[in-house]
Amino acid sequence: MKYLAAVLMSLMLSGLCQAKTMSVNVETADVFSAPVESSSYVVLQVPRYYPLLSDAQENGFSQVSDFLGRTGWVRTVQVNATPSVVIAVKMANVREKPGTNHRIVFKASKGVAFKIIDENKDWFSVVHENGKRGWIAKSLTWGASGITSD
Repeated sequence: MKYLAAVLMSLMLSGLCQAKTMSVNVETADVFSAPVESSSYVVLQVPRYYPLLSDAQENGFSQVSDFLGRTGWVRTVQVNATPSVVIAVKMANVREKPGTNHRIVFKASKGVAFKIIDENKDWFSVVHENGKRGWIAKSLTWGASGITSD
């Protein structure tokens, strides 16, 4: 009976502790070392659409980590559930249409963030904050705000 109670409690808590992918919704968000600005420092700054994995909230901040494993706290009002990805490889081709047989419209380097507009099998249709659009192979990205698993 104790074992069953422990399993049920574990299942209930696992639903409460699930991390979710969030997207930066301001031009640049500061990621702090602690959930209090006055007694912390900026760990890094991230651009609009940058995906962050969030697993806790405290004092108006969300505890986050990025695709490189960097961690910190961002103001909760500066992130939302907008689907987004970041380039996770050294360089990615952004194409006119989904598929490697289509024209490359531009290249994006590791760490560049995009908002997801649509998806087609193994491809995301994306837009950068500067307005550039195209299709990126999902395998070259990290994030996706729950659209796909990383």
